[in-house]
Amino acid sequence: MQIWRNELWRGNLNWPAWRIFVLFLFFLVCPPVWVWFTLPLGHKFNKIPIIKFMSYLTSHIYLMLLLSLVGITPMHAFLRPNLFPHWYEWLLLVWLSGLLLSELTNPSDKSGLGWIKVAVLGFGVLAVALHLLGLFSLVSRPYWPTLMYLRNQLLAIAFLLSCVQILDFLSFHHLFGPWAIIIGDLMKDLGRFTVVLSIFIFGFSMHVVALNHPKNESFYGFRETLLRHLRNDGGEFSQSGERAARLDHHTLQDRLRHLHGGLSCRAH
Repeated sequence: MQIWRNELWRGNLNWPAWRIFVLFLFFLVCPPVWVWFTLPLGHKFNKIPIIKFMSYLTSHIYLMLLLSLVGITPMHAFLRPNLFPHWYEWLLLVWLSGLLLSELTNPSDKSGLGWIKVAVLGFGVLAVALHLLGLFSLVSRPYWPTLMYLRNQLLAIAFLLSCVQILDFLSFHHLFGPWAIIIGDLMKDLGRFTVVLSIFIFGFSMHVVALNHPKNESFYGFRETLLRHLRNDGGEFSQSGERAARLDHHTLQDRLRHLHGGLSCRAH
């Protein structure tokens, strides 16, 4: 049984394990090699199960690198004069478009941890939508930092789910396979627990709001008096500042006039 499974996994590829591992490293460090083995270019490597698995895993690692490069450790500051995408943001857009097309034409299995792939794609699409809102000026310019901050948070969540999705790639392994099933069931239980916990948190939050109400009206009078004094002090400070600036301006003009007169006398 074990021999038959190995033959099915490797096909007619009679390579030792170290050679397959070196090929996977070349997939990671040299994308043209990965593209050549993945696309149907006349060879039969793209139909071998282990080569297809390494191609999918390499594509997922590249997606994680792009998510990190755009939303976590960007090469350029996201606070910029315009929101026209950089080259790596264009590359992430193309990558997400390919994943969306693949999901629409060939839906993946949603059992176990398979739903994480759809979740990663969903958060990525939402992040792209937020960027487009700022790019087409549907959101005013003062809110661009908040918009890009929310975009980066969505991409960070997608990166987190992508890390968990690696367990789905290792589901065939005799050690990591059971872990993937256990983690999938655990996340379902965690979702149910989150719903119950949110009910208690909501009730406790309302109780804290009730505890922080003042017990008499004198607090409101004190607050209004304090705010009025602060406004008056601010007005007096601004008026005194303007007066001081005006005096400094006149003093500077007098000194310049005196200096100019002294230089004229020396010249004569």
